[in-house]
Amino acid sequence: MELWRKMPMVSKKVLSEQLKQMEENHIIQRIEVYNFPPEVYYKPTDQGKKLGPILNQLHQWGNDLNA
Repeated sequence: MELWRKMPMVSKKVLSEQLKQMEENHIIQRIEVYNFPPEVYYKPTDQGKKLGPILNQLHQWGNDLNA
């Protein structure tokens, strides 16, 4: 839920659906830790890491539009 707390404008349902889609598309990997309470982590896959430079370029492009 830490991820959800960092994005208060996103509903838990939408976040859950998006994470599931990214996992199905091999962009992220879900890691479950069976502690008490149970914990779930996400990390980018190698394929997901390749998106980093592209997303950075899109972010810069969006900033340039607003400048």
